[in-house]
Amino acid sequence: MLDGTTPVGEAENSGKKRLKTRLDIANMAPALMIEDFALASPSLGHWLSKRLQVVHKPSSADGLILESWSQGYMTGSLIIMAAITIANMRRGVLLHKLILLELILGTFHGTFIFAHPPEYGWYLSVTAIFLNMSWSLHNVIAWIKTKPFLSRRWSMFYIGTVILAQPYWVVEVSRRG
Repeated sequence: MLDGTTPVGEAENSGKKRLKTRLDIANMAPALMIEDFALASPSLGHWLSKRLQVVHKPSSADGLILESWSQGYMTGSLIIMAAITIANMRRGVLLHKLILLELILGTFHGTFIFAHPPEYGWYLSVTAIFLNMSWSLHNVIAWIKTKPFLSRRWSMFYIGTVILAQPYWVVEVSRRG
């Protein structure tokens, strides 16, 4: 089952056996209960240690080819969209400039395959910062575009959730750096 209740083992907790859960693959979100953190179980420790491992560049030919093609498609599509944006830009329109900036910020993350260890992990992390900035800017652009169709209350709710997500990304990036 992919509903986050797939048993991965049993743990003793005050003489009671209970099932622990693993990652909810269907939603790509952790399906762990708060009690799982208190147990300090080996499977949870394994999950956390896997999350905090150093990322290495693919070493097999197949891995490098797959990574190169995927980054090439991503970078190429962003460059094409930037060219279309430039062709459609109008003088004095802030939205077009923000869209172009979003595309440029996202483009850098498609070039980390060219870096070699030990710079590979560093470069991957730095370009991920720009990718997160691009994602946040994308949400602001979406807010600007949908603002005329939302009431003031829902508009403030929308942009408020975008703003409230930013401290998480700052902590996440600084924790890994």
